[in-house]
Amino acid sequence: MKTKLIAIILCAGLLLAACGEKKAERSGDPVDNRVNSEQSIGANGESNVNRETVADEAEAEAARSVLAAMLNGFAGLDYEGALLYIRESDRELFDFSNTSSQKPLYDNLLSHMSYELGEVYTSGGRVYVSAEITSPDMLDVYGDLNLLYIDALMNGEITSEEESREFNNRALPEIVAQEDLKYKTMPVDVEIMKDGDGEKRVVFTAELMNAMLGDIQTAGSQVSQAIEEGTQEYTAAKDAGAFDE
Repeated sequence: MKTKLIAIILCAGLLLAACGEKKAERSGDPVDNRVNSEQSIGANGESNVNRETVADEAEAEAARSVLAAMLNGFAGLDYEGALLYIRESDRELFDFSNTSSQKPLYDNLLSHMSYELGEVYTSGGRVYVSAEITSPDMLDVYGDLNLLYIDALMNGEITSEEESREFNNRALPEIVAQEDLKYKTMPVDVEIMKDGDGEKRVVFTAELMNAMLGDIQTAGSQVSQAIEEGTQEYTAAKDAGAFDE
């Protein structure tokens, strides 16, 4: 019991670290399911921003084109290309470099991302595009990874941080490639604004990043709860003398 609890706590901590950087069924192939900037599905359900007026069609087309270019870049793992469509001041919010410890996670999730673009509207003088982004559900991904990780840990296959990282890098592609993996679709309103050089770019927010990564924030929150509960269970058992020789 002691070993199992420690394994759960260690695994939960590892997975939570992956969430630290600043279930809908999959329908169709992610690449073929992508829409171009000319397509529209109408407004998403509930918006986080109060709509005032719908942008004129020329402005709407320009806004969709920018967001589509950014999302297509990420889905194609062309991070440098995608960053060109993000507001310059937002480009350092997340580390998309090849040296990032999160790069394998990003690659596996974003390469399976799809999206649909909806209504373009203005609010408070700002232009927004309503979008629905579908990615592997991180709660499902973490659940599968957790089971595999604990099994490997208990069997002595993982004895160091390096082996832990290598295990995750091997396991993630297999998990994300599963046919029965759940996908999550999240509505998000994305602001498009003129940058300092006059070019229209995406205002890149944590909300947008979260949708692109399959609601990683909720998954991280549940992992955090698992750490707390596992720690409490271990502490209670230890206090009760369960591990006394």
